[in-house]
Amino acid sequence: MSLLSPPRKRLFIAAAISALLLACGKDDDAAPSSGGGGGGATTTAQLTITLDGDGFSAQAFTLTPIAGSGMALYSTADNETSGNILVSATNNFQLLFEGNTTGTQTCSTGTGPVGIGLVVNGQQYMHYTNTVNITEYGPVGGWVRGNLDGTLIRVNGANPGNLVTLRGITRLLLPLG
Repeated sequence: MSLLSPPRKRLFIAAAISALLLACGKDDDAAPSSGGGGGGATTTAQLTITLDGDGFSAQAFTLTPIAGSGMALYSTADNETSGNILVSATNNFQLLFEGNTTGTQTCSTGTGPVGIGLVVNGQQYMHYTNTVNITEYGPVGGWVRGNLDGTLIRVNGANPGNLVTLRGITRLLLPLG
């Protein structure tokens, strides 16, 4: 039995392709900023998270995307919304969830309708047990906003299998329908 269901495989492949494309470019992007809040009005896509575990100690990060990133797309064929925030090859975020409405979805031990991929300072993590609460799902040109909560599992480096606790708020622009 595969550890990755078909939607998770698509998320993993999208993350790998994004990382490869960014790795081929000039690496002069800024690292994610420490600190930052979340919530409130905004005109740019953003992910504000706090990580704890695997070398992080309640460390806050704000990921602000490069041009052409920070978007969410809805697939009518798969009834899934996918979003991404690319900062650089070593800092990015991907999210996949079912449907195109508000609500809460969960992933338990790597299975379920929620897929999350996160790369922070080159450390790659994937969904393990997570809850995504979509609080706003706007029309085309609007916003997808929500809260993230859960545990990600490290998939690269010297300590694969290490867990990190994730708490955060995400805002993704929804440019297509």
